Amino acid sequence: MSDSIELTAKEKEQVRTHGLNEDQVKAQIKTFKDGIETVKVEKAATPDDGIVQLDDIERSVLHDAFIIEDDVELAKFIPASGAASRMFKALYQFKVDLDKSNQSPSQLLEADDHVALQAFFDRFEDFAFAEQALSMARKSHPDLEKLSKDERYKILLDTVLNEGKLGMAELPKGLIPFHRYADKTLTPFEEHFHEASYYASYQNKAHLHFTVTDDHLARFKQVEEACLPLLKQETELDYFVHYTFQERSTDTIAVNPDNSIFKFENGELLFRPAGHGALIKNLNKIDADLIFIKNIDNVQRKETAKENAGYKRALAGKLLEVQRKTYHYLNVLSAGLYQDHEEEIRTFIRETLHIKGDVKDKSTAYELLNRPIRICGMVKNEGAPGGGPFWVELGNGFTTLQIVETSQMDLSDEGQRSILEHSTHFNPVDIVCGVKDFEGRKFDLEQYVNPKRGIITEKSAEGKPLKALELPGLWNGAMEHWNTIFVEVPLETFSPVKTVLDLLNQAHQG
Repeated sequence: MSDSIELTAKEKEQVRTHGLNEDQVKAQIKTFKDGIETVKVEKAATPDDGIVQLDDIERSVLHDAFIIEDDVELAKFIPASGAASRMFKALYQFKVDLDKSNQSPSQLLEADDHVALQAFFDRFEDFAFAEQALSMARKSHPDLEKLSKDERYKILLDTVLNEGKLGMAELPKGLIPFHRYADKTLTPFEEHFHEASYYASYQNKAHLHFTVTDDHLARFKQVEEACLPLLKQETELDYFVHYTFQERSTDTIAVNPDNSIFKFENGELLFRPAGHGALIKNLNKIDADLIFIKNIDNVQRKETAKENAGYKRALAGKLLEVQRKTYHYLNVLSAGLYQDHEEEIRTFIRETLHIKGDVKDKSTAYELLNRPIRICGMVKNEGAPGGGPFWVELGNGFTTLQIVETSQMDLSDEGQRSILEHSTHFNPVDIVCGVKDFEGRKFDLEQYVNPKRGIITEKSAEGKPLKALELPGLWNGAMEHWNTIFVEVPLETFSPVKTVLDLLNQAHQG
Protein backbone atom coordinates (compact mmCIF):
# COMPACT_ATOMS: atom_id res chain seq x y z
CA MET A 1 0.00 0.00 0.00
CA SER A 2 1.07 3.56 -0.51
CA ASP A 3 2.76 4.99 2.59
CA SER A 4 1.29 8.42 1.78
CA ILE A 5 -2.22 7.22 2.60
CA GLU A 6 -2.88 7.83 6.26
CA LEU A 7 -6.21 7.87 8.06
CA THR A 8 -6.94 9.74 11.26
CA ALA A 9 -8.32 7.89 14.27
CA LYS A 10 -11.77 9.31 13.53
CA GLU A 11 -11.57 8.19 9.91
CA LYS A 12 -10.44 4.70 10.92
CA GLU A 13 -13.47 4.45 13.18
CA GLN A 14 -15.77 5.50 10.34
CA VAL A 15 -14.21 2.82 8.15
CA ARG A 16 -14.74 0.15 10.82
CA THR A 17 -18.29 1.28 11.48
CA HIS A 18 -19.06 0.89 7.79
CA GLY A 19 -17.88 -2.72 7.85
CA LEU A 20 -14.58 -2.20 6.04
CA ASN A 21 -11.00 -2.26 7.24
CA GLU A 22 -8.14 0.17 6.72
CA ASP A 23 -6.31 -2.04 4.21
CA GLN A 24 -9.41 -2.29 2.01
CA VAL A 25 -9.78 1.48 1.91
CA LYS A 26 -6.09 1.99 1.16
CA ALA A 27 -6.35 -0.58 -1.65
CA GLN A 28 -9.32 1.29 -3.09
CA ILE A 29 -7.46 4.61 -2.98
CA LYS A 30 -4.47 2.95 -4.65
CA THR A 31 -6.78 1.75 -7.41
CA PHE A 32 -7.94 5.33 -7.97
CA LYS A 33 -4.32 6.45 -8.21
CA ASP A 34 -3.14 3.62 -10.45
CA GLY A 35 -6.24 3.60 -12.63
CA ILE A 36 -7.93 0.51 -14.05
CA GLU A 37 -6.70 -1.16 -17.19
CA THR A 38 -9.21 -1.40 -19.97
CA VAL A 39 -10.24 -4.81 -21.27
CA LYS A 40 -8.52 -5.56 -24.57
CA VAL A 41 -10.86 -7.76 -26.59
CA GLU A 42 -9.42 -9.98 -29.31
CA LYS A 43 -12.58 -10.12 -31.39
CA ALA A 44 -16.34 -10.18 -31.08
CA ALA A 45 -18.07 -13.48 -30.45
CA THR A 46 -20.30 -14.28 -33.43
CA PRO A 47 -22.66 -17.10 -34.43
CA ASP A 48 -19.85 -18.91 -36.24
CA ASP A 49 -17.27 -18.16 -33.56
CA GLY A 50 -18.41 -18.34 -29.95
CA ILE A 51 -22.21 -18.00 -30.07
CA VAL A 52 -24.23 -21.20 -30.31
CA GLN A 53 -27.27 -21.05 -32.59
CA LEU A 54 -30.00 -23.60 -31.98
CA ASP A 55 -32.36 -24.81 -34.68
CA ASP A 56 -35.90 -25.81 -33.76
CA ILE A 57 -34.99 -29.47 -33.24
CA GLU A 58 -31.98 -28.67 -31.02
CA ARG A 59 -34.03 -26.22 -28.97
CA SER A 60 -36.78 -28.80 -28.54
CA VAL A 61 -34.29 -31.45 -27.41
CA LEU A 62 -32.71 -29.08 -24.89
CA HIS A 63 -36.14 -27.94 -23.69
CA ASP A 64 -37.05 -31.56 -22.97
CA ALA A 65 -33.63 -32.15 -21.37
CA PHE A 66 -34.51 -29.64 -18.67
CA ILE A 67 -35.72 -32.31 -16.27
CA ILE A 68 -35.18 -31.54 -12.61
CA GLU A 69 -34.32 -34.43 -10.33
CA ASP A 70 -35.88 -34.57 -6.87
CA ASP A 71 -32.71 -33.40 -5.15
CA VAL A 72 -32.02 -30.48 -7.53
CA GLU A 73 -33.19 -27.04 -6.45
CA LEU A 74 -33.89 -24.02 -8.67
CA ALA A 75 -33.91 -20.33 -7.85
CA LYS A 76 -34.43 -17.07 -9.68
CA PHE A 77 -32.20 -14.11 -8.79
CA ILE A 78 -33.49 -10.63 -9.63
CA PRO A 79 -31.45 -7.49 -8.90
CA ALA A 80 -34.26 -5.09 -7.94
CA SER A 81 -32.62 -2.36 -5.89
CA GLY A 82 -32.70 0.27 -8.62
CA ALA A 83 -34.86 3.36 -8.17
CA ALA A 84 -37.07 4.60 -10.99
CA SER A 85 -35.29 7.98 -11.06
CA ARG A 86 -33.42 7.17 -14.31
CA MET A 87 -36.61 5.89 -15.87
CA PHE A 88 -38.22 9.31 -15.36
CA LYS A 89 -35.05 11.40 -15.76
CA ALA A 90 -36.02 12.96 -19.11
CA LEU A 91 -39.50 13.77 -17.84
CA TYR A 92 -38.11 15.34 -14.69
CA GLN A 93 -35.67 17.45 -16.71
CA PHE A 94 -38.57 18.59 -18.89
CA LYS A 95 -40.40 19.74 -15.76
CA VAL A 96 -37.31 21.61 -14.51
CA ASP A 97 -36.85 23.34 -17.88
CA LEU A 98 -40.54 24.17 -18.00
CA ASP A 99 -40.41 25.81 -14.57
CA LYS A 100 -37.40 27.89 -15.64
CA SER A 101 -38.73 29.04 -19.02
CA ASN A 102 -41.56 31.26 -20.18
CA GLN A 103 -42.58 28.64 -22.74
CA SER A 104 -45.67 26.51 -22.68
CA PRO A 105 -45.30 22.69 -22.53
CA SER A 106 -46.27 22.46 -26.21
CA GLN A 107 -43.58 24.95 -27.19
CA LEU A 108 -40.91 23.28 -25.08
CA LEU A 109 -41.75 19.88 -26.58
CA GLU A 110 -40.60 21.20 -29.94
CA ALA A 111 -37.01 21.46 -28.68
CA ASP A 112 -34.66 18.66 -29.74
CA ASP A 113 -33.96 17.76 -26.10
CA HIS A 114 -37.64 17.10 -25.37
CA VAL A 115 -39.36 16.25 -28.64
CA ALA A 116 -39.43 12.50 -27.86
CA LEU A 117 -41.58 13.22 -24.79
CA GLN A 118 -44.51 14.25 -26.97
CA ALA A 119 -45.41 10.54 -27.02
CA PHE A 120 -45.70 10.57 -23.22
CA PHE A 121 -48.57 13.06 -23.42
CA ASP A 122 -50.13 11.88 -26.68
CA ARG A 123 -50.35 8.29 -25.47
CA PHE A 124 -50.70 8.90 -21.76
CA GLU A 125 -53.76 6.69 -21.44
CA ASP A 126 -51.71 3.74 -22.75
CA PHE A 127 -49.58 3.66 -19.59
CA ALA A 128 -50.55 1.11 -16.95
CA PHE A 129 -50.44 3.85 -14.32
CA ALA A 130 -52.65 6.23 -16.34
CA GLU A 131 -55.94 5.38 -14.64
CA GLN A 132 -54.44 5.95 -11.19
CA ALA A 133 -52.83 9.23 -12.29
CA LEU A 134 -55.96 10.56 -13.99
CA SER A 135 -58.13 9.64 -11.00
CA MET A 136 -55.79 11.53 -8.69
CA ALA A 137 -55.62 14.52 -11.06
CA ARG A 138 -59.41 14.74 -11.29
CA LYS A 139 -59.74 14.98 -7.51
CA SER A 140 -58.04 18.38 -7.55
CA HIS A 141 -59.16 19.29 -11.09
CA PRO A 142 -62.70 17.92 -11.69
CA ASP A 143 -62.80 19.77 -15.00
CA LEU A 144 -59.53 18.20 -16.22
CA GLU A 145 -60.90 17.23 -19.65
CA LYS A 146 -62.15 20.79 -20.25
CA LEU A 147 -58.80 22.42 -19.58
CA SER A 148 -56.39 23.41 -22.34
CA LYS A 149 -53.85 20.89 -23.57
CA ASP A 150 -50.97 22.77 -21.91
CA GLU A 151 -52.78 22.95 -18.58
CA ARG A 152 -53.42 19.19 -18.70
CA TYR A 153 -49.77 18.56 -19.50
CA LYS A 154 -48.67 20.48 -16.40
CA ILE A 155 -51.16 18.68 -14.18
CA LEU A 156 -50.10 15.25 -15.46
CA LEU A 157 -46.44 16.08 -14.94
CA ASP A 158 -47.10 17.19 -11.40
CA THR A 159 -49.27 14.15 -10.64
CA VAL A 160 -46.73 11.62 -11.92
CA LEU A 161 -43.58 13.21 -10.48
CA ASN A 162 -44.62 15.04 -7.30
CA GLU A 163 -43.68 13.13 -4.14
CA GLY A 164 -46.94 14.22 -2.53
CA LYS A 165 -48.82 12.48 -5.36
CA LEU A 166 -47.67 9.42 -7.32
CA GLY A 167 -43.99 10.36 -6.93
CA MET A 168 -42.98 7.68 -9.38
CA ALA A 169 -39.36 8.77 -9.76
CA GLU A 170 -38.88 8.03 -6.05
CA LEU A 171 -40.33 4.53 -6.20
CA PRO A 172 -38.24 1.41 -6.79
CA LYS A 173 -38.48 0.53 -10.49
CA GLY A 174 -39.77 -2.90 -9.54
CA LEU A 175 -42.99 -1.38 -8.17
CA ILE A 176 -43.90 0.89 -11.09
CA PRO A 177 -47.08 -0.38 -12.84
CA PHE A 178 -45.76 -1.76 -16.14
CA HIS A 179 -48.60 -3.76 -17.68
CA ARG A 180 -52.35 -3.30 -17.83
CA TYR A 181 -54.74 -6.23 -18.12
CA ALA A 182 -58.52 -6.30 -18.28
CA ASP A 183 -58.94 -6.55 -14.52
CA LYS A 184 -55.68 -5.23 -13.05
CA THR A 185 -52.25 -3.72 -13.54
CA LEU A 186 -49.03 -5.53 -12.70
CA THR A 187 -45.60 -4.31 -11.66
CA PRO A 188 -42.41 -6.02 -12.91
CA PHE A 189 -42.02 -7.41 -9.39
CA GLU A 190 -45.31 -9.28 -9.82
CA GLU A 191 -44.57 -10.31 -13.41
CA HIS A 192 -41.39 -12.06 -12.30
CA PHE A 193 -43.52 -14.42 -10.20
CA HIS A 194 -45.51 -15.38 -13.28
CA GLU A 195 -42.30 -15.87 -15.29
CA ALA A 196 -40.87 -18.09 -12.57
CA SER A 197 -43.93 -20.33 -12.78
CA TYR A 198 -43.14 -21.04 -16.44
CA TYR A 199 -39.51 -22.10 -16.12
CA ALA A 200 -38.05 -21.68 -12.61
CA SER A 201 -40.36 -23.84 -10.51
CA TYR A 202 -40.07 -27.42 -9.33
CA GLN A 203 -42.07 -29.71 -7.04
CA ASN A 204 -44.89 -27.13 -7.05
CA LYS A 205 -42.69 -24.42 -5.58
CA ALA A 206 -40.69 -21.43 -6.77
CA HIS A 207 -37.89 -19.60 -4.98
CA LEU A 208 -37.29 -15.96 -5.91
CA HIS A 209 -34.46 -13.83 -4.54
CA PHE A 210 -34.78 -10.06 -4.91
CA THR A 211 -31.99 -7.67 -3.99
CA VAL A 212 -33.59 -4.49 -2.70
CA THR A 213 -32.64 -1.46 -0.61
CA ASP A 214 -33.67 -1.53 3.03
CA ASP A 215 -35.80 1.60 2.66
CA HIS A 216 -37.83 -0.08 -0.11
CA LEU A 217 -38.27 -3.45 1.63
CA ALA A 218 -41.59 -2.61 3.31
CA ARG A 219 -43.11 -1.58 -0.03
CA PHE A 220 -42.06 -4.84 -1.70
CA LYS A 221 -43.43 -6.92 1.16
CA GLN A 222 -46.70 -5.04 1.03
CA VAL A 223 -47.14 -5.86 -2.67
CA GLU A 224 -46.02 -9.45 -2.07
CA GLU A 225 -48.64 -9.99 0.64
CA ALA A 226 -51.34 -8.54 -1.60
CA CYS A 227 -50.52 -10.55 -4.74
CA LEU A 228 -49.36 -13.96 -3.52
CA PRO A 229 -52.76 -15.46 -2.58
CA LEU A 230 -54.09 -14.93 -6.11
CA LEU A 231 -50.77 -16.01 -7.66
CA LYS A 232 -50.88 -19.29 -5.74
CA GLN A 233 -54.41 -19.85 -6.94
CA GLU A 234 -53.53 -19.04 -10.58
CA THR A 235 -50.31 -21.05 -10.79
CA GLU A 236 -50.88 -23.77 -8.15
CA LEU A 237 -47.42 -23.03 -6.79
CA ASP A 238 -46.05 -22.14 -3.39
CA TYR A 239 -43.76 -19.12 -3.62
CA PHE A 240 -40.81 -18.59 -1.33
CA VAL A 241 -39.64 -14.99 -1.51
CA HIS A 242 -36.23 -13.96 -0.22
CA TYR A 243 -34.93 -10.41 0.08
CA THR A 244 -31.30 -9.43 0.45
CA PHE A 245 -29.52 -6.10 0.61
CA GLN A 246 -26.28 -5.00 -0.97
CA GLU A 247 -23.92 -5.28 1.99
CA ARG A 248 -22.49 -2.04 3.36
CA SER A 249 -19.11 -3.76 3.59
CA THR A 250 -19.00 -3.82 -0.23
CA ASP A 251 -19.26 -0.02 -0.46
CA THR A 252 -16.21 1.87 -1.69
CA ILE A 253 -14.72 5.13 -0.51
CA ALA A 254 -15.10 8.26 -2.65
CA VAL A 255 -12.14 10.46 -3.54
CA ASN A 256 -11.65 13.94 -4.94
CA PRO A 257 -10.52 14.37 -8.58
CA ASP A 258 -6.90 14.51 -7.30
CA ASN A 259 -7.41 11.12 -5.56
CA SER A 260 -7.35 12.58 -2.05
CA ILE A 261 -10.09 11.33 0.27
CA PHE A 262 -13.43 13.08 -0.26
CA LYS A 263 -14.87 14.55 2.94
CA PHE A 264 -18.10 16.33 3.72
CA GLU A 265 -18.03 19.74 5.41
CA ASN A 266 -18.37 18.00 8.79
CA GLY A 267 -15.34 15.81 8.08
CA GLU A 268 -17.33 12.65 7.42
CA LEU A 269 -16.09 10.24 4.75
CA LEU A 270 -18.33 9.23 1.85
CA PHE A 271 -18.85 5.58 1.04
CA ARG A 272 -20.83 4.70 -2.07
CA PRO A 273 -22.56 1.47 -3.17
CA ALA A 274 -20.13 -0.29 -5.52
CA GLY A 275 -22.52 -1.25 -8.32
CA HIS A 276 -24.16 -4.58 -9.09
CA GLY A 277 -20.79 -6.34 -8.92
CA ALA A 278 -21.22 -6.30 -5.15
CA LEU A 279 -24.15 -8.69 -5.60
CA ILE A 280 -21.81 -11.63 -6.17
CA LYS A 281 -21.93 -11.91 -2.36
CA ASN A 282 -25.72 -12.15 -2.48
CA LEU A 283 -25.65 -14.70 -5.30
CA ASN A 284 -23.06 -16.69 -3.38
CA LYS A 285 -25.46 -17.17 -0.46
CA ILE A 286 -28.26 -18.78 -2.47
CA ASP A 287 -28.52 -22.47 -1.71
CA ALA A 288 -29.60 -23.84 -5.07
CA ASP A 289 -28.18 -25.95 -7.89
CA LEU A 290 -29.40 -23.88 -10.85
CA ILE A 291 -29.99 -20.14 -10.65
CA PHE A 292 -31.71 -18.02 -13.29
CA ILE A 293 -30.62 -14.36 -13.39
CA LYS A 294 -32.72 -11.63 -14.96
CA ASN A 295 -32.95 -7.88 -14.37
CA ILE A 296 -36.07 -6.47 -12.74
CA ASP A 297 -36.95 -4.25 -15.72
CA ASN A 298 -36.48 -6.91 -18.41
CA VAL A 299 -39.87 -8.48 -17.94
CA GLN A 300 -42.69 -9.42 -20.26
CA ARG A 301 -46.44 -9.59 -20.17
CA LYS A 302 -47.81 -12.91 -18.93
CA GLU A 303 -48.88 -14.20 -22.33
CA THR A 304 -45.54 -13.33 -23.96
CA ALA A 305 -43.49 -14.69 -21.06
CA LYS A 306 -45.31 -18.00 -21.32
CA GLU A 307 -44.63 -18.18 -25.07
CA ASN A 308 -40.92 -17.41 -24.57
CA ALA A 309 -40.41 -19.67 -21.56
CA GLY A 310 -39.29 -22.42 -23.92
CA TYR A 311 -36.10 -20.48 -24.65
CA LYS A 312 -35.35 -20.18 -20.93
CA ARG A 313 -35.89 -23.89 -20.50
CA ALA A 314 -33.62 -24.57 -23.48
CA LEU A 315 -30.84 -22.49 -21.87
CA ALA A 316 -31.27 -24.52 -18.67
CA GLY A 317 -31.27 -27.74 -20.70
CA LYS A 318 -28.00 -26.64 -22.31
CA LEU A 319 -26.55 -26.01 -18.86
CA LEU A 320 -27.51 -29.50 -17.67
CA GLU A 321 -26.07 -31.04 -20.84
CA VAL A 322 -22.73 -29.25 -20.46
CA GLN A 323 -22.66 -29.80 -16.71
CA ARG A 324 -23.17 -33.57 -17.03
CA LYS A 325 -20.30 -33.85 -19.51
CA THR A 326 -18.11 -31.66 -17.30
CA TYR A 327 -18.88 -33.81 -14.26
CA HIS A 328 -18.11 -36.95 -16.29
CA TYR A 329 -14.68 -35.68 -17.27
CA LEU A 330 -13.91 -34.53 -13.73
CA ASN A 331 -14.75 -38.02 -12.48
CA VAL A 332 -12.47 -39.43 -15.16
CA LEU A 333 -9.65 -37.16 -13.95
CA SER A 334 -10.31 -38.07 -10.31
CA ALA A 335 -10.06 -41.75 -11.23
CA GLY A 336 -6.60 -41.21 -12.74
CA LEU A 337 -7.74 -41.94 -16.31
CA TYR A 338 -6.62 -38.67 -17.92
CA GLN A 339 -4.25 -40.25 -20.41
CA ASP A 340 -6.99 -42.55 -21.73
CA HIS A 341 -9.26 -39.56 -22.44
CA GLU A 342 -6.74 -36.74 -22.92
CA GLU A 343 -7.67 -35.72 -26.48
CA GLU A 344 -11.39 -36.07 -25.79
CA ILE A 345 -11.12 -33.79 -22.75
CA ARG A 346 -9.00 -31.22 -24.61
CA THR A 347 -11.56 -31.14 -27.43
CA PHE A 348 -14.41 -30.61 -24.96
CA ILE A 349 -12.57 -27.73 -23.28
CA ARG A 350 -11.76 -26.10 -26.61
CA GLU A 351 -14.95 -26.67 -28.57
CA THR A 352 -17.72 -26.82 -25.95
CA LEU A 353 -16.36 -24.62 -23.19
CA HIS A 354 -14.72 -22.26 -25.73
CA ILE A 355 -11.42 -22.08 -23.86
CA LYS A 356 -8.51 -21.57 -26.24
CA GLY A 357 -5.03 -22.39 -25.02
CA ASP A 358 -2.61 -25.20 -24.26
CA VAL A 359 -4.07 -27.73 -21.82
CA LYS A 360 -0.67 -29.00 -20.76
CA ASP A 361 -1.56 -31.66 -18.23
CA LYS A 362 -4.13 -33.25 -15.96
CA SER A 363 -3.98 -30.51 -13.32
CA THR A 364 -4.61 -27.80 -15.93
CA ALA A 365 -7.57 -29.73 -17.33
CA TYR A 366 -8.98 -30.24 -13.84
CA GLU A 367 -8.66 -26.54 -12.97
CA LEU A 368 -10.36 -25.46 -16.21
CA LEU A 369 -13.23 -27.93 -15.80
CA ASN A 370 -13.91 -27.50 -12.09
CA ARG A 371 -15.56 -24.07 -12.25
CA PRO A 372 -19.04 -22.59 -12.05
CA ILE A 373 -20.85 -22.70 -15.40
CA ARG A 374 -23.10 -20.07 -16.94
CA ILE A 375 -25.18 -20.22 -20.09
CA CYS A 376 -25.86 -16.69 -21.34
CA GLY A 377 -28.59 -15.84 -23.81
CA MET A 378 -27.48 -13.31 -26.44
CA VAL A 379 -29.69 -11.24 -28.72
CA LYS A 380 -28.84 -9.54 -31.99
CA ASN A 381 -27.60 -6.02 -31.37
CA GLU A 382 -29.91 -3.29 -32.64
CA GLY A 383 -28.03 -0.39 -31.10
CA ALA A 384 -28.81 -0.91 -27.41
CA PRO A 385 -26.11 0.44 -25.07
CA GLY A 386 -24.30 -1.93 -22.78
CA GLY A 387 -22.25 -5.11 -22.81
CA GLY A 388 -21.73 -7.73 -25.45
CA PRO A 389 -20.02 -11.09 -26.05
CA PHE A 390 -16.30 -11.03 -26.87
CA TRP A 391 -13.21 -13.20 -26.91
CA VAL A 392 -10.71 -11.98 -24.29
CA GLU A 393 -7.17 -13.16 -23.59
CA LEU A 394 -6.87 -13.34 -19.80
CA GLY A 395 -3.09 -13.05 -19.52
CA ASN A 396 -2.68 -16.66 -18.37
CA GLY A 397 -2.27 -18.15 -21.82
CA PHE A 398 -5.99 -18.79 -22.28
CA THR A 399 -8.57 -16.92 -24.31
CA THR A 400 -12.18 -17.25 -23.16
CA LEU A 401 -15.63 -15.84 -23.79
CA GLN A 402 -16.49 -12.80 -21.70
CA ILE A 403 -19.25 -10.22 -21.44
CA VAL A 404 -17.57 -6.81 -21.80
CA GLU A 405 -19.18 -3.40 -21.27
CA THR A 406 -18.30 -0.60 -23.68
CA SER A 407 -17.14 1.41 -20.64
CA GLN A 408 -14.44 -1.24 -20.06
CA MET A 409 -12.96 -0.81 -23.53
CA ASP A 410 -10.45 1.76 -24.79
CA LEU A 411 -12.50 3.26 -27.61
CA SER A 412 -9.68 5.67 -28.50
CA ASP A 413 -7.95 2.57 -29.90
CA GLU A 414 -9.07 2.27 -33.51
CA GLY A 415 -8.76 -1.52 -33.49
CA GLN A 416 -10.90 -1.92 -30.37
CA ARG A 417 -13.46 0.54 -31.70
CA SER A 418 -13.65 -1.39 -34.97
CA ILE A 419 -14.24 -4.68 -33.12
CA LEU A 420 -17.06 -3.08 -31.15
CA GLU A 421 -18.64 -1.53 -34.26
CA HIS A 422 -18.64 -4.89 -36.03
CA SER A 423 -19.98 -6.90 -33.08
CA THR A 424 -23.31 -8.56 -33.80
CA HIS A 425 -24.84 -9.39 -30.41
CA PHE A 426 -25.83 -7.82 -27.10
CA ASN A 427 -26.03 -9.09 -23.52
CA PRO A 428 -29.66 -8.94 -22.29
CA VAL A 429 -28.76 -10.47 -18.88
CA ASP A 430 -30.55 -13.76 -19.50
CA ILE A 431 -28.33 -16.17 -17.59
CA VAL A 432 -28.60 -19.65 -16.11
CA CYS A 433 -25.93 -20.57 -13.57
CA GLY A 434 -24.64 -23.92 -12.36
CA VAL A 435 -22.98 -23.24 -9.01
CA LYS A 436 -22.14 -26.68 -7.60
CA ASP A 437 -19.17 -28.88 -8.39
CA PHE A 438 -19.16 -32.51 -9.53
CA GLU A 439 -19.23 -33.69 -5.90
CA GLY A 440 -22.26 -31.58 -5.08
CA ARG A 441 -20.39 -28.89 -3.15
CA LYS A 442 -21.26 -25.23 -3.57
CA PHE A 443 -18.57 -23.21 -5.32
CA ASP A 444 -17.34 -20.16 -3.43
CA LEU A 445 -18.22 -17.70 -6.18
CA GLU A 446 -16.02 -14.97 -4.74
CA GLN A 447 -12.98 -17.04 -5.73
CA TYR A 448 -13.83 -16.65 -9.43
CA VAL A 449 -13.86 -12.83 -9.54
CA ASN A 450 -11.21 -10.78 -11.33
CA PRO A 451 -10.85 -7.88 -8.85
CA LYS A 452 -9.06 -5.76 -11.46
CA ARG A 453 -12.18 -5.39 -13.62
CA GLY A 454 -13.78 -2.55 -11.64
CA ILE A 455 -14.84 0.79 -13.10
CA ILE A 456 -13.98 4.35 -11.98
CA THR A 457 -16.80 6.81 -12.56
CA GLU A 458 -17.29 10.55 -12.06
CA LYS A 459 -20.01 11.60 -9.61
CA SER A 460 -20.77 14.53 -7.32
CA ALA A 461 -21.92 15.21 -3.76
CA GLU A 462 -22.85 18.52 -2.13
CA GLY A 463 -22.21 20.08 -5.54
CA LYS A 464 -18.58 18.95 -5.54
CA PRO A 465 -17.07 16.55 -8.10
CA LEU A 466 -15.73 13.21 -6.93
CA LYS A 467 -14.57 9.85 -8.23
CA ALA A 468 -16.36 6.61 -7.36
CA LEU A 469 -15.21 3.01 -7.68
CA GLU A 470 -17.52 0.23 -8.82
CA LEU A 471 -16.63 -3.39 -8.20
CA PRO A 472 -16.30 -5.77 -11.18
CA GLY A 473 -19.78 -6.11 -12.69
CA LEU A 474 -21.84 -9.14 -11.70
CA TRP A 475 -21.80 -10.67 -15.20
CA ASN A 476 -18.47 -9.05 -16.20
CA GLY A 477 -15.41 -9.28 -13.96
CA ALA A 478 -17.30 -10.95 -11.11
CA MET A 479 -17.83 -14.00 -13.33
CA GLU A 480 -14.62 -13.79 -15.36
CA HIS A 481 -13.33 -17.17 -14.25
CA TRP A 482 -16.57 -19.07 -14.81
CA ASN A 483 -16.97 -21.36 -17.79
CA THR A 484 -19.16 -19.46 -20.23
CA ILE A 485 -21.32 -20.50 -23.18
CA PHE A 486 -23.23 -17.98 -25.28
CA VAL A 487 -26.50 -19.07 -26.93
CA GLU A 488 -28.47 -16.89 -29.33
CA VAL A 489 -32.05 -16.15 -28.25
CA PRO A 490 -34.68 -14.16 -30.18
CA LEU A 491 -34.86 -10.41 -29.75
CA GLU A 492 -38.47 -10.75 -28.62
CA THR A 493 -37.27 -12.35 -25.38
CA PHE A 494 -35.63 -9.01 -24.49
CA SER A 495 -37.95 -6.15 -23.50
CA PRO A 496 -36.21 -3.89 -20.96
CA VAL A 497 -37.66 -0.65 -19.63
CA LYS A 498 -34.92 1.95 -19.31
CA THR A 499 -37.15 5.00 -19.79
CA VAL A 500 -40.86 5.51 -19.23
CA LEU A 501 -41.35 5.70 -23.01
CA ASP A 502 -40.24 2.06 -23.33
CA LEU A 503 -43.56 1.12 -21.72
CA LEU A 504 -45.24 2.27 -24.95
CA ASN A 505 -43.44 -0.42 -26.95
CA GLN A 506 -45.67 -3.18 -28.26
CA ALA A 507 -44.05 -5.75 -25.95
CA HIS A 508 -45.52 -3.95 -22.96
CA GLN A 509 -48.82 -2.92 -24.52
CA GLY A 510 -50.12 -6.37 -25.43
